[in-house]
Amino acid sequence: MIKWTPKEISRLRTRLGLTQEKMAQKLGVSFATVNRWEKGRAAPTGLSLGILDTVEKELLAVVSARPPAPAPLLKPPVKVRKPQPSRARPKSRKKAIA
Repeated sequence: MIKWTPKEISRLRTRLGLTQEKMAQKLGVSFATVNRWEKGRAAPTGLSLGILDTVEKELLAVVSARPPAPAPLLKPPVKVRKPQPSRARPKSRKKAIA
C-alpha cells in the first residue's frame, strides 16, 4: 500500500493522462478534493484510497507487461552539397574608349 503524498497523487494523475477534473469524476469526488490532495491540504480516505491503490497496481502491471520500446532509428547521414557557381551573367569587359 502506497502512502499517498501530494506528489504521488499528482504523478499518478499525470501518468494516467488525466486532468484534476477528469480524475475527480473517475473517483467520484469533487475537483476541489483532488486539488486539495495534490496541494497537501487533505489526504484520500476510504473508498478513494482503495481506488488509488488499485489503479496504481493495475498501472504497474500494464507497464511491466509492456515490451520495451524499440530503439530509435538512426537518421541517415546528411549529404553536404558543394556550393554551386553563381549563374549570374558575367560583367562585360568593355574597354573604355579614350
